[in-house]
Amino acid sequence: MEIVYCYKKKIRELGQPYEFEDSEPIILVNIKPEEKIRTLNYKERDPCHIGIQAAPELSEHAVNTLTKNYSNSGMVHTEGGWPKDVNALDVDAKKRHQKKIEKDDNYIRSTQTLSNEMMRNLSLNTALNVYEHYFDSDESEAALDDQLIQATTSKPTATVLTILKDPSEFKRTANHIAWSMGDSKKLAVAYFVPQSQSLTEQIDKNSYIWDIRNPNTPEMALSPTSPLSCLEFNPKDSTCLIGGARNGCLYVFDTRRGSNPVEYTSSHASHKDPVYSVKWIQSKQSTECVSISSDAQVLFWDVRNLTEPFERNTLEIIQSKIYQPQKFGALCMDYDTSYSTSKLLIGSDRGQGIIWNRKARKGGKEKIERVFLGHHSSIFAIQRCPFNPKYFLTIGDWSARIYYDDIWKTPIMETKYCDSYLTDGCWSPTRPGVFFTSAVDGTFSVWDVLHSQSKPVVNLHLTSSLQCVSTANGRHIAVGDKDGGVSYIELSDDLSGYFNGQPRTVIDEKNAINDMFERETRREKVLEQKVKPQEGSESMMSASSDSLVRYLSPSEQALDSYFEEEVTRLGISTIK
Repeated sequence: MEIVYCYKKKIRELGQPYEFEDSEPIILVNIKPEEKIRTLNYKERDPCHIGIQAAPELSEHAVNTLTKNYSNSGMVHTEGGWPKDVNALDVDAKKRHQKKIEKDDNYIRSTQTLSNEMMRNLSLNTALNVYEHYFDSDESEAALDDQLIQATTSKPTATVLTILKDPSEFKRTANHIAWSMGDSKKLAVAYFVPQSQSLTEQIDKNSYIWDIRNPNTPEMALSPTSPLSCLEFNPKDSTCLIGGARNGCLYVFDTRRGSNPVEYTSSHASHKDPVYSVKWIQSKQSTECVSISSDAQVLFWDVRNLTEPFERNTLEIIQSKIYQPQKFGALCMDYDTSYSTSKLLIGSDRGQGIIWNRKARKGGKEKIERVFLGHHSSIFAIQRCPFNPKYFLTIGDWSARIYYDDIWKTPIMETKYCDSYLTDGCWSPTRPGVFFTSAVDGTFSVWDVLHSQSKPVVNLHLTSSLQCVSTANGRHIAVGDKDGGVSYIELSDDLSGYFNGQPRTVIDEKNAINDMFERETRREKVLEQKVKPQEGSESMMSASSDSLVRYLSPSEQALDSYFEEEVTRLGISTIK
């Protein structure tokens, strides 16, 4: 209800303005509440809480500082401390200066003073061993044993510590990884452009040397004229590297002299296909190497003179009364001096493992000693076991297989067929029964044959497709993928064989692996004698062809029949 009192009067009749003053309150209207409406429509609340927002309104913003790029620089101090008049590069001048100093009386007195002090300390140490440990309690040894048991019985794990990304804008494949011999934190990655893609000026051809302690930026770039497919550090000099390129040439790099190659081979004297593997071989000056390619050539080089290879060979069977002559394209290679300094273990593009001897047998030109069968497609990795070189690992098609030198027809052990193709693999240098594999579907697997031969103990999915895997110390593994990334992975103590940060090789495990391999070898030999075909047994009886049957590759008809036997044995309907 609105109460209004309206004054209506013309402004000229108002006269002087009105003045208001305070007066006593006067009740104009008094409407009493209806009890019925109050009880029906309203309810008394006691107590009554009301919330209000009195805080100021704020806005939140997130910022990230720019990444600081660091560069390491240093200098090599080889020899110093000589006077200015002595040339440090002249050996005779240094010897004359040494003889002059040795004749000085002060030199003799200083030497006697130092020797007397040293003899006094040695006498004290002989009388009382200051480094001797007293009161070694059994409790500390028991605690150490408990820690070892806990480390070896924990669940095996693999953790990605960091990822090294290719600085190039164009996607390239991390095709090969090589570790520095003296530093397990430094590695070189060869970034390769497949032959299916054409090379343009925009495509980066550099490969890089990385330091794990600074994963954001590569330590150094290697700039060849063609993308590298493989890289290897010199085992005696970590500043020297050799790489095989897509154009079939070899490039030698010296990290002390910059990113450009210091030496390289000519195209007419090199391979016709990409170099898939290059290895340093044993020599007096550690300057010789060997390279292979899918063009069936095995070339030996001396990096001091790369105009021509000092030895050129062809990976082929030359003479045979039983088998047809044939050539093999090589995709991978292993050179182990603990096994032989003249033999190479080569994986071919047709699924055979080959033992190639640089020194041919007497009375013949044949350098292929043995051909191992089993894989249905190309072999992408091959490596001898570091604890027993008579056994070697091959990676191809959907499986990993272990062979023995004297059994060429079948492997002594093989893994269950995986869901996708395997691309690379290698042995663990600290665990006798552990090896690693990478697959096309991006799965990194750790296998322990003592634990299980049917499935890996660890499966780690990294990216869409993996290309290579390599390790230097057994604890840290580098895995390269098709997009140019390199994942740096750390294994748990039970998988790596480490305890308290130090490698610990268990002798019992090594003996158990050797016993397992010997048992499987005897089993394969017994099966080979029982199921040997009649024709094969008759050909074996002739003494003239005994060496050929043992060491040479079979014909295409023999390969087809063998693959049919494999299909029947494995229960596979078709092999595409």
